[in-house]
Amino acid sequence: MIQYQLQGGIQREMSISSLVQRAQGQGGGPAPYLAGGGGTTMVGQGQQGICNFAAAPHKVIAIPLITCASVILASTDPNAPAQAVVYHATSGHIPGGVLALLHAAIGAPPLASILAVYATPKPWDNNYNADAMKLQAFGVPANQVVYIAQIPGSTFGINSHGQVGC
Repeated sequence: MIQYQLQGGIQREMSISSLVQRAQGQGGGPAPYLAGGGGTTMVGQGQQGICNFAAAPHKVIAIPLITCASVILASTDPNAPAQAVVYHATSGHIPGGVLALLHAAIGAPPLASILAVYATPKPWDNNYNADAMKLQAFGVPANQVVYIAQIPGSTFGINSHGQVGC
């Protein structure tokens, strides 16, 4: 797992793959930010939402993230459905069996193709870290799991263009 260090500023239109690449190469950067436009699906505590990648603007966000975390899974496999799933982890906790359900929700692509983000507005701590590590323990490659602490907002999600942010 890579802990993405927020280094000031925001960046609009950062794709999930760009975020993972930046985390891998630089360890951090600006906070990813989702611009307005299109419809919004809000995901409450313990719930999940699917975001289909398409030309029409739409976003799926976990809201409100006060002590919770937003967990996003998307696949780079060309045979996988063009979509991502957003899970609103209550208090940052990912219960047993949830990752298998999220993986199935996006068509059960090969785990090696999964990009994952775990984002919370709270500072890093052992409990959040342990839950974020569940993504890696599930089988998502360690260098494709990004943990972002202290996001500058109370929402985090992905849009229909594969861009992530607050």
